[in-house]
Order: sequence, then structure tokens, then C-alpha cells
Amino acid sequence: MTQYDLLILGHVSKDVNISPGQTEYSVGGAVVYSSVAARRIGANIGAITKLSNKDLIALDVFGTFDVPIVYRPSQKTTSIRNTYHSEDRERRTCEALSIADPFTLEDIPDGTTAALYYLGGLIKGEFPEAFIRALAQRGQIAIDVQGVIRVSDNGPMSFKDWPEKQDILPLV
Repeated sequence: MTQYDLLILGHVSKDVNISPGQTEYSVGGAVVYSSVAARRIGANIGAITKLSNKDLIALDVFGTFDVPIVYRPSQKTTSIRNTYHSEDRERRTCEALSIADPFTLEDIPDGTTAALYYLGGLIKGEFPEAFIRALAQRGQIAIDVQGVIRVSDNGPMSFKDWPEKQDILPLV
């Protein structure tokens, strides 16, 4: 049995960041940034992500920072293009280039538990409401709100109301 203080779930993202005069490619996502930060302060954590088998190199960042990672195969890897409209990167346009498969309870290894499950989503649909309800039966949950209000409209992303918020927020 594996017991964590914090189990972080979320899609890694192959990010394309376009600024005036340059384009950068990086691996990002809340699952990366939050798990590395939590690990750096000594937290007992684990992370779970989903991505295409052809993009397994994206998992290297977890090894670099000694983050225990479980990956589950997906048809696609999430990829987001961020176009920054000024040098200070204050304003951007985000576009989903591809989206990994949603999480299911079967993605959490048997015998793995946590005091807190952190759902570090990037785009609505990554964590279906039924998954959130079921996970709340296992322990406390926290949700990155971006993952429930940022919607991909077949590419361009925008923030939209979360109709299920009245049912789900009491579980958080």
C-alpha cells in the first residue's frame, strides 16, 4: 500500500510559447509545477499523469526533481499554444492543440491513497464530475479551478461558467 500526504493528478502539456521575436517549447502543466514545488519542500507526494506513449520523454522532468510519477497511456498528449501579445507576457491567447484522455478511478494504482488529492487540471473535461465525486469518497480533494472553467472550443480556449459548481464545490 502506498500512502501519500498529497497525490497530484493532471495532464502534462507540451507547451508552445510564442512571444514577440521568439518561440519556446517546454513541458508544463499544474501536475509538473505543483509536484516539483511540493517535492522541493519535502512533501510526501506522488503524481499521476496521462500522455501518449510517443511523448514519454516529457516525464523526464519528474525524474530530475525526484517526483514519484505514474503515467497512464492516452491516445494524445495535451498540448497548448500560448501566444503572448507583448514582451511583458501580460496578455496571451491560449489554444489547445491536443487533449489527453480524461482521468478515471482506474488510473490510480490499487492500494494508493492520499490525505489530499489535488486535481491540477488544464482544460475542462480532464476530470469528469463523476470522477471528482467518486474521488471525494476516498479523501479530501482540492481542484485547480482552471481545469473546470477553461474550455477548448475546438482549439481556442476561453473561460466559461461551471454549471456543476453547486454540486461539486461542497466536496472540495
